[in-house]
Amino acid sequence: MAQKNETATYSRPTNSDGTVELFVEDVLEGQTFGSGVEFVSTTTQSIRQLAVAPGGIYFASAPEVVPQCTIQPLPLSRQDFLLTDKGQNLIAKAGFVRIR
Repeated sequence: MAQKNETATYSRPTNSDGTVELFVEDVLEGQTFGSGVEFVSTTTQSIRQLAVAPGGIYFASAPEVVPQCTIQPLPLSRQDFLLTDKGQNLIAKAGFVRIR
């Protein structure tokens, strides 16, 4: 569990197919996750963890997350959505610091 003022970061294990495989290949460019990542077995388990970890982060495809929770998903894409004006506005609205 993350310490005070740290962001809790969750992922399914790297041997999981689909979204995790895509994330490792495209976002991490083949590198491994950092030591602070807590691995969870299912998206449902991660959503339960996020419910008690305000500001926590987990990635999944929208069809896995949206139907089963009340958290607000932040869409990511291969085209660096977070760097667009809309992405930066969502980051600021969520209370994080814009990077541009």
